[in-house]
Amino acid sequence: MWKPRAGWLLVAPVQTEDTLPGGLIVIPEQTKARMTQWQYEVVASGGPAEPDPDEDESPSTLAEGDWILAPQRQAFDVIEEDVILLSERQVWAVIGE
Repeated sequence: MWKPRAGWLLVAPVQTEDTLPGGLIVIPEQTKARMTQWQYEVVASGGPAEPDPDEDESPSTLAEGDWILAPQRQAFDVIEEDVILLSERQVWAVIGE
């Protein structure tokens, strides 16, 4: 497995179930794609980036297994299937914290 540099993440798109809880409603592929188009799971973290003296942001604490929201167009495909390289600065939010 690759190890990203500081300030970068390896992420995988989130895969959802075909049915909602209870199993009565089947979710079409197009709807599943729209629901999860910005959701990713962190596969590997390169650690916090060097702090920018012009910004008041604290270093990131993202770890393997965290779910995040990030724009699709800011990611770079990596050789391995379904793994994407993403800058920590592009992360909008952490889901479930």
